[in-house]
Amino acid sequence: MAHCRNCGNHLLFRYHFTIAKVCEQCGYVVSLDPLDKSLYKPEPVPDEYCLDLIHKTVSLKKTQGIVTGRLRYFYTEGYLNKWPLCFEGKHLWICESMGHYFMLMPSVAGRFPKDLEVEDTVTHEGVSYSVDAIHQALGYSMEGELPDFDTYFSEFSSIECSNDKQILIIHQDAQGAQIFFTGMDITFNEIISILR
Repeated sequence: MAHCRNCGNHLLFRYHFTIAKVCEQCGYVVSLDPLDKSLYKPEPVPDEYCLDLIHKTVSLKKTQGIVTGRLRYFYTEGYLNKWPLCFEGKHLWICESMGHYFMLMPSVAGRFPKDLEVEDTVTHEGVSYSVDAIHQALGYSMEGELPDFDTYFSEFSSIECSNDKQILIIHQDAQGAQIFFTGMDITFNEIISILR
């Protein structure tokens, strides 16, 4: 339980590892990071996107979960929508970018060279990937409750890698800090099939 630094509203957090949440009462971001004393209201999430997953119940491999928020990154070439799905004390992200759907899970930390380029080959947890694209994030908007989202990590490059079976996404900030996600492509119909 925490309180909004702007309006004093009591906030309930679903994830024990939540880092940030938008206050339902005033719309300001509340960070649970004790070093983050900033107080700001994020840009509203644009209305043009019609897939609304927040607060939807999801059934995944006989396990029930709930979508608690949405994070939208704006890149030099397009956007990325991420919806966190919480289940059994874990989470994953349902993602969409320019009509391409995929699921991501936080992965163990790794260390890649800061100066990766498209077509480089990287190995993460014993699996080889090809670097497909590198995009610069220009900003973000958020709503709801977000796990593993660090409000400090808002300007970064997204390094997109893949092989025949998996996706590897690396978010890298200007100082070289890296956050890793692994996942797989899914279809829109597969997303709809898990929603209740």
